[in-house]
Amino acid sequence: PTHISVSRFLSFLPNETTKMALPDFCSSLANNHNDWSLAKEQLHSTAQSFLESLNLPTLHPHCNSNDAAHNIFAAAASMDPSAPPMGPLNFWSYHEDEYNDVIGGNVLKLGSSLITFLKQAAPALLAMGELWLRLFAFVVSPLAITYLLWKELNSTKSDGANKMKKTNIGVNNEGVENCKNKLLDGFVCVLGVASSSVLLTDTYYVHEYGRSYGGWMFLASTILSLRWCCFGCGCCSKKHNHHHHHQIKMDLTTKVVIANTASFILLTIGLFISSDGGYLASSNKKLAYPHPGIDLPSPSSVTEGLYYSKSNTLMSSIASAWPEETRTYSYDNGATPYLPTGDSRTGIPFLVNSVSSPTYHRVWVTNEVDGEAVAVDIAFPFSSEGKDSEEEKKYYHDTEKPMYMVLHGLNGGSHEEYVMDFVQRRIAEGSTVAVMIARGLMDTPLRGWNGFHGARVSDVDATAKALKAVTKRNKNQILAGVGYSMGAIILGNYVARSGPKCHLDTAMVVSGGLDMREQLNFYRSMRLWQPMLTAGLREDIIMGKFARHYRERLTKEEFVSLLRSTSISELDLHAVVAFNSYDDISHYYGDMSAMGDRPSPFASAINNASITETSILDEEQQYWGRFAKISIPTCVLHALDDPLVSWRTILSNNDSPDDVVNSGSGHVMLLLTKSGGHVGWPLGLNPALETWKWMNDAVRDYVDSVDTVLKKGKESGDKQKERNKYISHMNSHVLSNSFYDYF
Repeated sequence: PTHISVSRFLSFLPNETTKMALPDFCSSLANNHNDWSLAKEQLHSTAQSFLESLNLPTLHPHCNSNDAAHNIFAAAASMDPSAPPMGPLNFWSYHEDEYNDVIGGNVLKLGSSLITFLKQAAPALLAMGELWLRLFAFVVSPLAITYLLWKELNSTKSDGANKMKKTNIGVNNEGVENCKNKLLDGFVCVLGVASSSVLLTDTYYVHEYGRSYGGWMFLASTILSLRWCCFGCGCCSKKHNHHHHHQIKMDLTTKVVIANTASFILLTIGLFISSDGGYLASSNKKLAYPHPGIDLPSPSSVTEGLYYSKSNTLMSSIASAWPEETRTYSYDNGATPYLPTGDSRTGIPFLVNSVSSPTYHRVWVTNEVDGEAVAVDIAFPFSSEGKDSEEEKKYYHDTEKPMYMVLHGLNGGSHEEYVMDFVQRRIAEGSTVAVMIARGLMDTPLRGWNGFHGARVSDVDATAKALKAVTKRNKNQILAGVGYSMGAIILGNYVARSGPKCHLDTAMVVSGGLDMREQLNFYRSMRLWQPMLTAGLREDIIMGKFARHYRERLTKEEFVSLLRSTSISELDLHAVVAFNSYDDISHYYGDMSAMGDRPSPFASAINNASITETSILDEEQQYWGRFAKISIPTCVLHALDDPLVSWRTILSNNDSPDDVVNSGSGHVMLLLTKSGGHVGWPLGLNPALETWKWMNDAVRDYVDSVDTVLKKGKESGDKQKERNKYISHMNSHVLSNSFYDYF
């Protein structure tokens, strides 16, 4: 009855290249289903009641049973027959012609595949090297200057001691002690100038220290390096001519040092002159937007702090209930003192933090729009105190605590370190947390063509609707949405698009933009961070899961361009835009953004043809678009030194923070920190001890403030209802007595 050909059925069987296909996924559930499910005896009656009310399957909706043989046929029957199976493809699958030539012994025809390989490997390696230099420039530069000063002082002393012998240490052909480490000295010279150049020209060092500090460091390192080259150990040999005149001869090491130093000096001067931006910096015409230069928020209009609408009573009450010390990130408040830029505050936590994985119970939510299903991993608090008369601990659900729905970052899942950190902290406090897995991620399957992309909010709506159906039965429980990075972008877009139909009670957007079109000229991120992220996405998502989908729908040229992408924007252009028939990258980024239907920030930029337009009723909404429709308390937490998502994605079109929070009905709150990085905000001398405490506790404190205010409002409302009922009863009684008296 399935009407599936034998060849197509065989293509679904488990093998190395189709292990992600839906039938294979379903057949594997017979072996690992219990890895994602809690047994009934592990659950307290409160958790059991929650899951029963949720009424969502623990098996993928298209799997039907735990029987592997039955599952493979059932899943194959439910798949879109036109859609290819998910699964990885190897490198040669998109260079088959060259592969055949190589097998035939003609290695000279490796041109296209070699270019692809270099485009995939080189940008990420170069970005990693430059990023490490920028991470430690604030340490390397003063150390290099100190070392060169020490060499200068030693050289001066040696010159004085040898003056009677008329020996110049700097030109001693004998190889005096001070010059024996010439290779090291030359390396220090170049590294010192390069690091000082970073301090002077890097956006986030200027943000942290200003221009003067970097300028003085660059001047000092340049002078000391040139002195070493011209008067010190760099001039390591002397030559006598027949007239007995001294001629200075520089060896190869010195020449290389001078060449590199001169190059960095010229580069620094060029960067300094062009720091105001305005020029086109991309060779890709479809991504050619004006370079922002050193684009820092103006201290006169954008400063750190909490912004909210004073005219909105609800938001004012939430701000008052939120303790200032828990929403302030500064050195005085425990911020890690030796991480001075957004790069270090982003990268170091990911390198050193480690979080244990919580226990999840997986359920599946079906999207009624296209029939795809997304996994939702639920973590319950685990304790026996006051929850069970038995001594054995069980997982429970507390209806008095806020419940959280979490959207993870790009290429993440419920196993992301900062997500697990949030989950562990909240379940320890008694809250239940549900993490929605973006479709196709964490080895979850697809039945058709519609894979993940950032503009789809229907999965979020379906998940929030299912969770809200349970929490609304408990009068004292709110459902709070929390999004990180890519998940924050999607959450903000969902809250804006859904307006008064939003199924959440409140939301917090962490390190996610509101208008992602502002990312299109964030070239610093494209050069330093995005090549590494792109490499991971390409391996895990494009080639690891959806390669056949893209290969069948894109032309060969488009597919190869996708594989050679070096930034997220380029990957989106060649993958999501082409695959989903968007007009251009601006169209896609507008569609994925809460502010995406506003006038484009690059209206005059080339190849920025289309943006999504909506029919709006009044002038306020015409300017703010769907963002003005936000109807639930929504907080946006963003660091002004975020190196991945520009601060301009929050304050698009040069809007001020007050403009943003007073848009629409004023339900948006901005918490801007001067520092913190991207999903970072490290604390203490050893950030690994605190992991992501500040960020995740800020989310909790905001949600608790909302919960407190809403409960107080409800209590006041209930009291007012009782008061009105009493007054109505008394008035009725008085009127009744007057009526009888009248007669």
